[in-house]
Amino acid sequence: MTVGWKPPGSPYGRENSNNKERSGFLRKQKPLSFDDLLLELQGQKASKEDPSMVALDDLFNSGFMSRHSGFGSFREFMEKGSFQATTHEEVGNLMEELLNRHVARHTDFRDYPAMLKAATDEFSAE
Repeated sequence: MTVGWKPPGSPYGRENSNNKERSGFLRKQKPLSFDDLLLELQGQKASKEDPSMVALDDLFNSGFMSRHSGFGSFREFMEKGSFQATTHEEVGNLMEELLNRHVARHTDFRDYPAMLKAATDEFSAE
């Protein structure tokens, strides 16, 4: 073995065609600001990027939940159904049939989409 020898296909060789392909993969991403990092960690980045994606606690505020269910908060409502979801994305990952059944049993709405629409309309009117 010679000093400086690199095995064929080595990612360290200059003539390796994969270096060009890998450069996009290894390219530095723009650093996140502290505020963006905090929002991302809290699962709220989508709400900052898309104004129509209001945080669920704001959308289903205590007034809305009290008027349309026997719960004082959306979190309490979700816990009663044994659901663990605090963001739109997490709610979207829940079993739709179970969530709709929970909504129909414990609110004035027939399903989650109807509840979401009513909350969105009410929030937009404020």
